[in-house]
Amino acid sequence: MQEVIGRMNPGEFIGFVAMSGGLVAGLLISLSAIVGGYWYGARRAEYETALKRELVAAGLSAEDIERIVNVTTGGAAAADLAKARLQHQQEIVKTRGF
Repeated sequence: MQEVIGRMNPGEFIGFVAMSGGLVAGLLISLSAIVGGYWYGARRAEYETALKRELVAAGLSAEDIERIVNVTTGGAAAADLAKARLQHQQEIVKTRGF
């Protein structure tokens, strides 16, 4: 490897360093995005578990806990929004004859 780099002129060496640095930066950004996504999911699950434990300790019923968790995490609201969007898209397809 040292022989290859030693035979490069300064312009080729700068290009090699720039390309290598770009590749390493891209890999680090991708890796941090993947790890960050898993970290976020783990923290969110931890938060939801703590919330459920507090609600059980407070003596709430299962239905109340489910309703509260869905509201705080966006479960039911997000599902309803997705369903409404899908229905709207289907109506557009029907009216335009696609």
